[in-house]
Amino acid sequence: MIHRLFDEKRLARELNTAEALRAAPEMQGFLRWITKRPPELVDWPELPGRHGRSRRRR
Repeated sequence: MIHRLFDEKRLARELNTAEALRAAPEMQGFLRWITKRPPELVDWPELPGRHGRSRRRR
């Protein structure tokens, strides 16, 4: 969600801490929504590879 709401420049310049991200008005709706979800929805185990995808086999 962060990258859908903000571009890289703004993230680097203004929203470069967790506190700054939480305080951003654009994040408020998402934060209200996500706090109502069960932990298993967002507490994914760390998986190998980028975004939890395994590497391609050759």
